[in-house]
Amino acid sequence: MTKLEIENKVYEYAKRVDYNVKTTDAEVKDRINTAVRDIVAVAFLMSVQGMEFRFGMNQKVNLILAKMRSDIEAIIKKNVRYTKSISRRLNLSMDLDIEDWDSDSWVNSERYGKTYLQRLAVYSNRLKFELEAFVAVGMVKKLSELEITNWFMLNIQSPHTVSEILDAEGYSAVRASGILAVGVGGITSAYKSILRLNHDMIMAGYAISNNKTWGKNGLFKYILVVNDAKTCAACQMNIGVIFPANEFVTPVHCSCRCKEVVIM
Repeated sequence: MTKLEIENKVYEYAKRVDYNVKTTDAEVKDRINTAVRDIVAVAFLMSVQGMEFRFGMNQKVNLILAKMRSDIEAIIKKNVRYTKSISRRLNLSMDLDIEDWDSDSWVNSERYGKTYLQRLAVYSNRLKFELEAFVAVGMVKKLSELEITNWFMLNIQSPHTVSEILDAEGYSAVRASGILAVGVGGITSAYKSILRLNHDMIMAGYAISNNKTWGKNGLFKYILVVNDAKTCAACQMNIGVIFPANEFVTPVHCSCRCKEVVIM
């Protein structure tokens, strides 16, 4: 195959991975919506209502969040396995079996300091604090369980920007509890953090699968970098660099657009 043919093939299969990421987003949002609905229902059974409302260490809420994390983990595992099958099709011409790499892609403690589940626990806890603020204000506004659920889900991308939440008397306590976190370009919601985490897991799994296949053949690779105004300095540093095929390079960061191309 020519260099151009290989690059086109890489892009063709990368599109399949990107589509897999989008379908994952829909599944995860649906599961979060179910958890939010169930947590709001629990809130209406608690004794403290209105602006003084707090979930605290409510066992039912924690069990709902644990179930949500388990379900999201199952969704990502399923899609990581599917991404692995895309890698197998990309590398079919090599006719080489690779060992299972799920554990390699699943435990990212060396890369991030926390495993996937540890990071997911941090974000689901932030989701609880974000929802707590909406429940408190919603109760004051005399909203129903369904109305609070829909209100929160409507603003789940950026709950920290809702004026009624920002103006609420009890919001300062919620801020101190961790509703806000500095992310890329500003404040990142729990929902966005969960999606970015999942995207990274799928893309990292795809790269690991390719790297193990190429690496066993003693090959090298280069990085196709989308070099435009949005390209970060870290990605630009990879332009023209040749890497051992089994070296972990991409994704360089969340939402990385770079693609790895094997040198045949």
